[in-house]
Amino acid sequence: MNLPFFLFVPEVRVRAVSLAMVGVLGFAPSSLAAQDASQICAELAEYTIGQWAEYRVTAPGMEPGTLRLALVGEEEVDGTNHLWYEMQMGSQMGPMVIQLLVPGYPYDGGEVKRAFLQMGPAPAAELPPETLAMMRQQAGGGNMSGGAIEDCERAENVGDEEVSVPAGSFDSVHLRTTEDAVYDMWVSPKVPFGVIKFVSPDRGDMVLTGSGLDAEPAIVRGM
Repeated sequence: MNLPFFLFVPEVRVRAVSLAMVGVLGFAPSSLAAQDASQICAELAEYTIGQWAEYRVTAPGMEPGTLRLALVGEEEVDGTNHLWYEMQMGSQMGPMVIQLLVPGYPYDGGEVKRAFLQMGPAPAAELPPETLAMMRQQAGGGNMSGGAIEDCERAENVGDEEVSVPAGSFDSVHLRTTEDAVYDMWVSPKVPFGVIKFVSPDRGDMVLTGSGLDAEPAIVRGM
């Protein structure tokens, strides 16, 4: 999966971010247990402005960190509604916030309209057009979650399981793949972005620590 180039910094550990891209899209309520993985993954489309989910993330060779995903607003661009998608990452190096204006979720990496970045206590800054162009090139013009969705569709539906994480205990569907992207993932339609727990020997682990529907933007954009 391709990610924006400014995520490729050691303290962020891009794999931790890629964990969040594997299915964190919001599951439409339905009887997931009776479906195969491709049917489950096909429902990764429902979302609510204000939804957020926070995770504790561990990645190989790195100290544990946090990842918070949120949809924090909408904006019309050329007559089409777009979403403000925000990622907050915390590590020993300090916090980082990324805010992207995207046409939908999941979104095409070549269609990011605006991007803001804030590192630590420094003021947030909008990426200039040339930097945004580099980001699009790094993204390869492909769906930012496309590879992850393909991984998900190849997964086996292990079945219904109750899973306990710091955010609580949830009834979930357990998905597993042993192909190129090896992981186990526990999902539920009751959780914003869908993912409760993610475990991968290569990418690391991610567990839900909290969620809600009242997200406020960490970056207040200027006009």
